[in-house]
Amino acid sequence: MIGSTDNNAEARLLESLKEAGCFGLEFDRLDTETKLKERLLEMQAIYDSKKALRDEAYKTYNDNKLTMRGIAGGASFSHRTLYHDPILKRYAEFLVRKSNESDPVRKMEQAISDKQEVERYNEALVRDVIELLHYKEDYDRLVEQTTVQLQQIKELEAQLGGRSNVLPMERRVVTKPNNLEGVFPVDLHRD
Repeated sequence: MIGSTDNNAEARLLESLKEAGCFGLEFDRLDTETKLKERLLEMQAIYDSKKALRDEAYKTYNDNKLTMRGIAGGASFSHRTLYHDPILKRYAEFLVRKSNESDPVRKMEQAISDKQEVERYNEALVRDVIELLHYKEDYDRLVEQTTVQLQQIKELEAQLGGRSNVLPMERRVVTKPNNLEGVFPVDLHRD
């Protein structure tokens, strides 16, 4: 329990309550001895403490990332020596890589990046599937039109069955694509 409340803690609490959507709570009307106010201030103090520790940890983490520059700055020899000696440079690169592989923040960043790449891939895949479905619809429509046209041709052949001398001539004419007009009594160019 908090023995004495400071104005900063109360101000942070009030701001948090507003942010949380607790507008109906009239903080100024709460008595300092009220259990609710004490509990709210205690929760705010815990939050403030944890946030300060987390912020300090993040700052420490950022200040202590292992980089080529950090190794060069912390070594007893010059930057030039590190970058120009192939063994030193290669070993420093190895240490940085090894540090990055065991870094939980980097792993999390990589996981987020991988997830975003998978999402982009899935979006592209969905677009491709939709496009294929449109092609399939077009194909199905063409198959249906061709089936109807074949049926019309069969009907015409049945009608012309008794006139076998006319049919071979019409077939010869049909093989010439520019002479389709007027060959058959039924218009085959319907859409």
